[in-house]
Amino acid sequence: MIAAGIDCGAKNTKTVVLKDGEIIGSGIVLTGFDQSEAVKASLDMALNDAGISREDLSKIGGTGSGSKSITEADLKVNDIKAMTAAAHYFFPNARTVADVGTEAARAAKCDETGNVVDFAVNEKCAAGAGAFIEAMGRALETPLEEMGPLALSSDNPIPLNAQCTIFAESEVVGLIHGKTSKEDISRAIHDAMAGRIVSMIRRIGVNPDIVMIGGVAYNPGFVAALRRELGVEQVYIPEKPEFASAVGAAVVAAKEAASGESDSVEGCVAETDAGITVGRKPTKRPQALGVAGPIESRNVENVPTAEGKMREYWRWRETNWIDPDIKWEDATFITVGIDVGSVSSQAVVMADGRMYAYGNMRTGSDSPNSARNALKFALEDTSLTEEGIHYTIGTGYGRVNVPMADRTVTEIACHARGANFIYGNTVRTVLDVGGQDIKVIRCDDNGKVTNFLMNDKCAAGTGRGMEVFADLLSVPIGDVGDRSFEIDREPTPVSSTCVIYAKSEATGLLRKGWKTNEVLAAYCSAMADRIYSLLERVGVEPDFAITGGMAKNRGVIDRLKRKMGLEPLKTTWDTQLAGAVGAALFGYALCQKGKGKK
Repeated sequence: MIAAGIDCGAKNTKTVVLKDGEIIGSGIVLTGFDQSEAVKASLDMALNDAGISREDLSKIGGTGSGSKSITEADLKVNDIKAMTAAAHYFFPNARTVADVGTEAARAAKCDETGNVVDFAVNEKCAAGAGAFIEAMGRALETPLEEMGPLALSSDNPIPLNAQCTIFAESEVVGLIHGKTSKEDISRAIHDAMAGRIVSMIRRIGVNPDIVMIGGVAYNPGFVAALRRELGVEQVYIPEKPEFASAVGAAVVAAKEAASGESDSVEGCVAETDAGITVGRKPTKRPQALGVAGPIESRNVENVPTAEGKMREYWRWRETNWIDPDIKWEDATFITVGIDVGSVSSQAVVMADGRMYAYGNMRTGSDSPNSARNALKFALEDTSLTEEGIHYTIGTGYGRVNVPMADRTVTEIACHARGANFIYGNTVRTVLDVGGQDIKVIRCDDNGKVTNFLMNDKCAAGTGRGMEVFADLLSVPIGDVGDRSFEIDREPTPVSSTCVIYAKSEATGLLRKGWKTNEVLAAYCSAMADRIYSLLERVGVEPDFAITGGMAKNRGVIDRLKRKMGLEPLKTTWDTQLAGAVGAALFGYALCQKGKGKK
């Protein structure tokens, strides 16, 4: 009997062909936006690998988040059933199964026949899925395949407290700024994710033997962290864990084709010195798992630039500026504010409290260099050198590592003071929407903070979330706001509060035929909702001002204005400069008190 199983997942679509309980063919392709095309390509690849035609198949089982697109399937297999059937296929003694994929994680408990007894799914946050490690790798500027080996090189456990993927990215940036080694940070990342997975597993009870499937099973750093957190010596992993659910779907399909007769399959295991046990079904010939490149997508045009690099749609334009009417040589005090944020860094140069020059650029993985580069960018076309600066203040996430800083001041205080300068001293409420957090600040007419509130659990509504969407939809981030209004009607906001899950939801909308601009509008509207809910908790006292990169996105700000019924103050200054402006002003005040260089 020959049966096939197709697992259409968020990232990849896999197909496995079984003949009399043995794997004879397999295929895997990137899912892309056209799931039906991915299913067809994966199935054709597996059939070709097996050397058979579609007519030779007795039954096809379909599973995965995109199972509705598997029109070739004779039956749909629940994700949980597929994973337990696969675990039992590879390891008949399996009783607990964890499936950790790109954007979801599941845990299940099964009986001696592979039937589901209990299960749990992470359904609110992607911090327990593979996307978490991918995001952290970007923050560390480390390829995904190097993250696991890096973690294994560390014997120094460091707690990572953030539960949200984007907030954890901010925490990682903080560790980088604190000169923590990449090895220790990588271990902290894997330990944090393993903790979330194990807490999910413990909801259903931990019963040996424990099997792990899904693409994250290839990550030795995560598997080691999982073993530590569970307190077990062995975690059993199939030879090709990403194909496991497809195998499970094929097993279930084969059983149905056999009119309910159970397969009698024996597994064998081979231990490795990493404490991971690899399961392998005996086959009559070596299994060759075909891997294809991405399928053509009608929605994405992420093409190489002239230099041969893939275009980075999330990047804001880096800018610098000089006031030609100011002669810095005539100033009594030259002060500098440097704001090293999680996403961008700004350096503002002031001559006696007047804006003389600034530089605004992307933050790198080294905060001292980010500070140096921002200042160098600000001074690029001037004759001023660092020796001519009387006082420098650092602020932002990386403020403690601004090498030229004479002092540091919190970003809350600096943004209030900076908004007072940029918008005028009538400002009483400041909304700062930065790369990875949102702050609502109340201040007096001197720009002194009287109250504030931050988003502390989820990064939905921040600039980093918008960057994720810009890349997903291949729309330059500077165009997102305008394009979100190029629609026939205002769509319903995306429902997910998690950036990673909202990305999956947006992908689903594109697959349903939504236009790119409609998806942008739905996400901008959702971000406006999130920001408004935070504002409501503090209360908005006019005059109201907005700082940070998100102030440049009219797709969010114009929708926020509708909800508030309030028109924010306007400015001709770059709203991302507020923190650095405030820092430079604090420096000027100190110089006036005799604290500057003589």
